Amino acid sequence: MKRMKKINANTMKMIAIITMFIDHLGATLVWEYMLTLQGEARMEWYTVYLVMRKIGRLAFPIYCFFIVEGLEHTRNVKKYITRLLIFAVISEIPFDYAFQNGLTLGYQNVFFTLVIGLICIWSVKEVEERVTDNIKQIICKTLIIAAGIFLANMLNTDYGGFGVFMIAVLYLFRKSRIIQCIAGALGFAQEVTAPISFLLLYFYNGEKGRSINKYFFYAFYPVHLVVLAVVKIICFGG
Repeated sequence: MKRMKKINANTMKMIAIITMFIDHLGATLVWEYMLTLQGEARMEWYTVYLVMRKIGRLAFPIYCFFIVEGLEHTRNVKKYITRLLIFAVISEIPFDYAFQNGLTLGYQNVFFTLVIGLICIWSVKEVEERVTDNIKQIICKTLIIAAGIFLANMLNTDYGGFGVFMIAVLYLFRKSRIIQCIAGALGFAQEVTAPISFLLLYFYNGEKGRSINKYFFYAFYPVHLVVLAVVKIICFGG
């Protein structure tokens, strides 16, 4: 089985950003183009739109998984949180223009969900290390996860409280890859294609892979949103 685990971290992250791009391309440009059509042509492009969105469902579970991996391997959690938060702020205006046609406080980008999820599981980890009583541990963990879910829902972040909950689930089952992947697949089962991510993640080998600057994966999110927003404004008037 160990010989079969050949998918490294950078390969998984590339799968995430490619499927995310396909998803966002469908949600922005393909959707806008479809609205300009009528009859059978619109239905055909609607099918293309649906396929692209289904492909995109593979991305978020991978991001959730690597938030857990990041916490396990980072040397400085505070710097990790700060880095995510900076990119959340940078991404918000492109996100608004790509998906909301202008600035809005009504819906926040997925980086905010990842930040809240990371803070949540970091707090859970602190409880595991500092609280010895099992009952108190369970109570504290439950309250922390509930607070994270509430905050994400209150801020209306992408994937919201569900995203924070799934990050917590993947963290709590991190000691067994097969149980972690089963729990993740069941949690994301309502999205049909999302569980495929966990089939791939099961074969993750824990290695970084070919050297790629980590900021490439951070920067891709706001950069691709800028491109989509600009093209959308030029072609469809925003």
